[in-house]
Amino acid sequence: KMEHPMLLGAAAVAAAAVAVVAVAKASCVLADVQADRIPDHGIEDLDNERLKALCQFGRVGLRKSAAQVLLAKAVQPSAVAYILACLSSAEHAEQRLWAATVAELLLKLHSSRKTLLDSGILAVLVDCLQQCSLLCTEEAEGPDDVIEMAVNTTRATLMSVYDAILQNESAKHQLCALGGHRLLISFLQPSRHRDFEYWGVACVNQLALVEELRAAVTAAAALPALTRLAVRSQGNIAIQRLCLQSAVLLIIKEGSPETLQAMVELGAVPCVVACLRTEDTELVYWALCIVHELGLKGIAKDTLRMSPHLVPGLANVLASSTANTQKVVLRTLGFLAIKSDDFKRRLLESTAMAKLAVCLGSGDSEVAHWAIVLLHDIAMLGVQACMKLLSTQHMVASIVRMGRRSTLVLARLAAETLGYMCGDDRLHRMAFEAGVMDGAVFFCRHSDREIMFWGAALLLNMVVTQAEARSEASSEGFVRNMLKAIAQRSETQIPQMLSKSLVFICQDSPLVERQVEIEYLRPTVAQLVEGIRVRLESKTLSEPLDHLQPMQVLSLLLRSHHQQQCFLDAPGSLEYLGWMIRRLLLAGEQLADSTAEEICQCDLAMRCICLLSYDADQAAVLVGRQVDRAVVALVCFAVRKRALMHQGWGSVPLLNIREEDEEEQDISRPAHLTRAAEKKEKDWVPEAEEEEAGEETTQWRGRGSTGCESPVRPASFEGVRPVGEHEMEGLRNSLSLDSDLRLSGLLSPAASPPSSDSEGAGDAPGGRDSTRHTG
Repeated sequence: KMEHPMLLGAAAVAAAAVAVVAVAKASCVLADVQADRIPDHGIEDLDNERLKALCQFGRVGLRKSAAQVLLAKAVQPSAVAYILACLSSAEHAEQRLWAATVAELLLKLHSSRKTLLDSGILAVLVDCLQQCSLLCTEEAEGPDDVIEMAVNTTRATLMSVYDAILQNESAKHQLCALGGHRLLISFLQPSRHRDFEYWGVACVNQLALVEELRAAVTAAAALPALTRLAVRSQGNIAIQRLCLQSAVLLIIKEGSPETLQAMVELGAVPCVVACLRTEDTELVYWALCIVHELGLKGIAKDTLRMSPHLVPGLANVLASSTANTQKVVLRTLGFLAIKSDDFKRRLLESTAMAKLAVCLGSGDSEVAHWAIVLLHDIAMLGVQACMKLLSTQHMVASIVRMGRRSTLVLARLAAETLGYMCGDDRLHRMAFEAGVMDGAVFFCRHSDREIMFWGAALLLNMVVTQAEARSEASSEGFVRNMLKAIAQRSETQIPQMLSKSLVFICQDSPLVERQVEIEYLRPTVAQLVEGIRVRLESKTLSEPLDHLQPMQVLSLLLRSHHQQQCFLDAPGSLEYLGWMIRRLLLAGEQLADSTAEEICQCDLAMRCICLLSYDADQAAVLVGRQVDRAVVALVCFAVRKRALMHQGWGSVPLLNIREEDEEEQDISRPAHLTRAAEKKEKDWVPEAEEEEAGEETTQWRGRGSTGCESPVRPASFEGVRPVGEHEMEGLRNSLSLDSDLRLSGLLSPAASPPSSDSEGAGDAPGGRDSTRHTG
């Protein structure tokens, strides 16, 4: 060479020229290959030996171009047939290894992949994988080089299968039809070759992505194998990520409670809880999904709750995740918190509480929904839990804001949660300082009745104990809204709570007192009086009246002395109360004739009279306008009803009370009835005395006209005796409805029917005095 330097230079130039031509042609072919176009000319002209030499050239670009040209030549029909034949040949292990390597490289290209799949390479790969896997076990015997070559062939075949089914649903279906899914699941078992596990779980993961194949994969015992591999691969994030993702996909579609329980027994709970503490967000998400499915289906909930690292792990995920992950975390916490106060308390002490206030303001409605659901359940723990929530920064303000801007369901949950947080007197000061009055005022103005109910309850709790709350609620506009809500008669509890709140607000604000008088009290009383006047004119007083709700409000507002004076000054107000009593008296002789509406309205009228009579001057006004007569008539009516009720039931006989002073006769016991009772008394003798349940009873047997036994008389009725049938008729006549009305002065003598028992009736002074004395 040293003697012929010119020849060496010429040879070098010639070699360079040949190389440039080859590279140029290879580059053209490579351009077609990279554009997924298999060139049909020019490839055969390139010598394989020269391309092999170029693949070993020092430059990376040149080696890559040459390799791509060789791959393009390998997808020719003759070359594909040769590759399949080598894969099927068990005699030439080295040729099978190179064929598997070439197949793996060709399957990465989209154009060549389709050619190989159309030629049936999947079936060949499955057969090759099944044969080679037998030499990869620990029990396999043979030369080391043969076993090593089988291991390398198995690895290349697994990679080829993965590339063949990647993003190709038809190939996945074809693989399952060939039984390849069972073979792939077998590679998830413990092995000294960890790359087998990785490529095996990667292929199973691709099959699990197809919904139609999940049943077949699950039936092949994929979930237990995935669980064991995930537990065994602690620290290997790539394998754990594929295992948990595949498990989640299979559980959602085909996971039965028995399968989930088997996963728990294999150690799934500690594994997924540990995965929650990693920094890989994708692994954390799939581990969270496993915990969610277990909590949702009620599998191992106690095991999850007792895990010491679960709550801190979920709290960390909640604080550092996106909205999609946050909704899964909150939903998981909500399921685990059901019927578990201990878990709620652990959650209350975690760092998740501060993040919940942020989640309430999330733009994702589902995140806000599950956040308020969780807070609602925690608030039901009691006073200590509510104190913790109220002391959390921005918690109450976030709930109020969510109630303002959310849907109706979320607004209801927000209102109810604030109601629980203010349900105890010890919480009122903290709630007021946290800004709960903003929520109370807003909820009281809401159109939804349920939200308004909780707003009224919040307002009542605040104004009863907090003077500052009464000052905030005394604005003219808000009081007007309260009065409008009170005037609506669709709900009873809301007007009652708002009325009680107004009573407390009026104590500190004379302006509110005047506003209530002008805007509600006087118009309402005038409306009620007008309704009674119309009924009297049309003689339909006994028909139902829709006065129950306004009378309930009046009975509450009249606790204020100012409102009492206004009520007394209103025209016809006291007469209205009298007619409410008379409606009950006109109901008839039988108790069943008195409806619940009549009884309730009469009861409310008596409450109003009782409130008005606390003041001596007002009591004089009541007497001057003869309200006391209506009260006396009601007392007589109640006595008569009770007597008829006892006699009709047959459990307690109608009784005559024997006065010690026989000369003093009360109007409730006429003289002829007393004489008849004394005459009948000698016909009754005690027969036996019995003691039952610690109480002495006396059994009486009548030997009069009836000749039947009277029921057992309690020992507490000392000095009483039963009455005969003819005396009962006299009692009914003497305590009739007309007698009650005449005694009270509500019926004039001219309007009442003729009666022989005229004592204490009409407008006679003696009768009026006797009635007032009895009342």
